[in-house]
Amino acid sequence: MADAFGAAIADASGAVDRVYRYGPSGRESCLDEARQLATDAAVRAGADPARVRITAVTEVPLSHLPGETCRVQVKAAGPLEVRA
Repeated sequence: MADAFGAAIADASGAVDRVYRYGPSGRESCLDEARQLATDAAVRAGADPARVRITAVTEVPLSHLPGETCRVQVKAAGPLEVRA
């Protein structure tokens, strides 16, 4: 019973895991794009668009690749959207 209750109140979530090369657009632009993609994924999973929040951002520099290249992982979650 507790499992069913937990599943009923769980947040909908979304995530993105991409490799970005921080070029002329810059680091913040790439992170903004990743945050938006994770938010969109959470909304597609059923989260309320007005209440989605970013829960984790991880950047891992990839020194074996040319330029400023990083693996970016972003997770977003929010309560389920109530539909009438």
